[in-house]
Amino acid sequence: MERPATIAAALFRPLRGRLHGVIDRRFYRRRYDAAQTVSAFGSALRDETGLARIQSNLMRVAHDAM
Repeated sequence: MERPATIAAALFRPLRGRLHGVIDRRFYRRRYDAAQTVSAFGSALRDETGLARIQSNLMRVAHDAM
């Protein structure tokens, strides 16, 4: 038979993950936003081949991030 503490920990883990995400977004917003910006730019780069367009996108992303 499993111990009650182990069961409680297993049930609490998903709630802890969601709560941790909310706190990170609230108190570390700049880092969270920067990670999303870099991810979106990386996705856009995979679809783009024109150097001028890549450069303009990079300038826009850098401006938005600052």
